[in-house]
Amino acid sequence: MSAKRAKAEARVDLPSLLRIYRTFRHDYARHWKAIAVSYAGLLSLVAVTLLLPWPLKLILDHVVLSRPLPHGAVFLARFAASPQTLLAALVLGYILLRVLESLFTLVHQVGLMSVGERMSAGIRDRLFAHLQRLSLSFHDDARSGDLMVRLVSDVSDLKAVLIEAPQNFSQRVVTFVAHIALMLFLDWRLALVGIGVIPVLLVY
Repeated sequence: MSAKRAKAEARVDLPSLLRIYRTFRHDYARHWKAIAVSYAGLLSLVAVTLLLPWPLKLILDHVVLSRPLPHGAVFLARFAASPQTLLAALVLGYILLRVLESLFTLVHQVGLMSVGERMSAGIRDRLFAHLQRLSLSFHDDARSGDLMVRLVSDVSDLKAVLIEAPQNFSQRVVTFVAHIALMLFLDWRLALVGIGVIPVLLVY
């Protein structure tokens, strides 16, 4: 019985969620430039994440095992004169990718955190101004503790819905699509086999 109750509580009320996003769409519009920069950082971060394993693969295949470079890595031919030179180039490339990963993570996460704080401050300002315009009879009946919760806790929860939930969803979707596209590009037959397993994993 408790499992059913937990499952029901975890279910998302999609109409209510969409109504929240429609209500605060103007807050998104006010900060669209910062949001666009943050999501550009997310796309760049996913691209760098896809590239990160390749220097290690090239080091294993073409430095440790001394295999010839593939056609897709002809740009490394100038460094292939000696294993030490190729290893140094690949190590530098890996370090550069790590630096870019940190930079794009900073742009994405700090940018969205900044937008979230500004949106929360704007919502609190409007809510406080609305409370000031209410009649004195309302304040006589209202409990101060309840109003403080509305101004502090509820707005913080609203920030999680407006900023953190779309960010987490977008990051997972973009990462999933990017990995599927890379798999299809490398070996579409093997990719189809891997994709075919996904429905089974979702069921179980």
